[in-house]
Amino acid sequence: MLKLITSQLEFEELVNRTSWHDAYLRAVHYAAQRYQLDDGSTIHRSGSLVQILLACPMERNVLELAAFELKSLSVKPELDLECPKSAAIQRRMTEADFGGFELICGCIGFRKLPENAASELLSFSEESIYNGSDLAPPYNIDWRAALDASLH
Repeated sequence: MLKLITSQLEFEELVNRTSWHDAYLRAVHYAAQRYQLDDGSTIHRSGSLVQILLACPMERNVLELAAFELKSLSVKPELDLECPKSAAIQRRMTEADFGGFELICGCIGFRKLPENAASELLSFSEESIYNGSDLAPPYNIDWRAALDASLH
């Protein structure tokens, strides 16, 4: 199950509980919700999901980040994941710098998986993310409500 980052403290806990030494970017996948009509035309819905897989050899796991409603993804040429990390978590807007890349999105979710689970995630497809008109598990989180609740 994905855990949402709804506060600065949760971001710092993720950063501090992850061994970034020798970590590297394994894959980035993008999915946008769309439907094909009977006449062959396509309708695009608002919303997107970007899945980022980071291999963490020291922990023998993969850190999966899911960025909901992506506005921007910038990968730095040096891609040094051992650099300092920072984030600004606001109502339905997260700006996070993971050292080697930066995200601006509605919300970030994460989960840590064993290394052997990475091969399953590498066979990413929009069908594995969207189940008809809704996000498929574990991505079907009402992140907007979770962020709103965390501000109260």
